[in-house]
Amino acid sequence: MPLFGGVRGNTIRLSEGELKSDIATVRSAILTISIPGVAMWRKALPVLQSLQASQVLLAFDADWRTNPHVAQSLGQVAIALVKDGYEVQVEDWEPTQGKGIDDLLAAGHTPVLQSVALAFGASLRGRARVWTGMLATIPAEEVPSWH
Repeated sequence: MPLFGGVRGNTIRLSEGELKSDIATVRSAILTISIPGVAMWRKALPVLQSLQASQVLLAFDADWRTNPHVAQSLGQVAIALVKDGYEVQVEDWEPTQGKGIDDLLAAGHTPVLQSVALAFGASLRGRARVWTGMLATIPAEEVPSWH
């Protein structure tokens, strides 16, 4: 857990990487705990419980949009946290503003708080596979009428 001299509230941020979490904690005054990699999110659950958090901000790297492993983990941790009774929001930003929450905050930007539904959608998209086959088509005039 990063060094934190501020008043700890009920909101705790969960991010990837210890250094990122230290920087995010200092830059935002929100206690930020880290996991060593997105697939290791389960390790954060007992820490959140011991810190008595009621709200968790998920700040996974911005590559959740393109990396299916990050997308799946974002959705999985969101589901687990909601099931455990936490209020969950996703911190979101444009990837051009920084890869991680540390980059974003160091550049003077602020993340946008999004609904946990963003994480659920990311998880579904992370499980999607690219279709490479052929789809059978018929001309529009051959489509039966719905009337």
